[in-house]
Amino acid sequence: MLRRLRIENLVLIREADLELAPGLNAVTGETGAGKTIFAQAIGLILGARSDASAVGAEAREAYVEAELDVP
Repeated sequence: MLRRLRIENLVLIREADLELAPGLNAVTGETGAGKTIFAQAIGLILGARSDASAVGAEAREAYVEAELDVP
């Protein structure tokens, strides 16, 4: 189970640290708030490919880190 997702310099998100509770978690927000970027970050953790356009405009690298609970 995904417990924590940490993002740096991914598209528009300079830095985010999301701790998830057991059970159902919902990510909500207005258009342009970054919800899709969180989904993209999870995809990258799962092995999706990306390119340089995913790196934030003022950065040279982007990082996505996940903390998992493995039963």
